[in-house]
Amino acid sequence: MKETGSTAPPPMRPEDLDKVRALFARSAEQLDVATTNRLRVMRRDALTADTPGEAAWRWPTGILAASLLVAALTWMRPSSRQAQVAPVAESAPPEDAALAVADDAELYAWLGEGPVAVDASPGESL
Repeated sequence: MKETGSTAPPPMRPEDLDKVRALFARSAEQLDVATTNRLRVMRRDALTADTPGEAAWRWPTGILAASLLVAALTWMRPSSRQAQVAPVAESAPPEDAALAVADDAELYAWLGEGPVAVDASPGESL
C-alpha cells in the first residue's frame, strides 16, 4: 500500500552533503553587500514577527495562568473554620514575679562575691 502525502526526501549520503555545503559556501561568498543586507533585514524581521498561531495562544494561556494563580491563593488561604487561634496563656501571678526578682538578687549577690580580674601593668604582680 503506497502512502500518499509523504513528501520527505530520501536521506542524503555524506559525500552529497559535502557537495551541497561547498556549493552553499561558494554562493554565500559571491553575494554583494546590498543582497547580504537585505537578507539580514529579512531574517531579523522573520525572527521578531509574531506568527498567527502564537498570537492565538496568548489570551487562553494568560487566562489559564491567572485562574491557576487565583486557585492556588484561595487554596493556600487559611480557612476561618479550620484554624482556631489558641487562647493566650495568662501572665504569671504576682507572687511568681516576686520570687523571680528574689532569685535574680541572689544571683547578683553570688556573682559579686567572686574574684574580679584586674589588668596588671607589666612590672606589677597581683
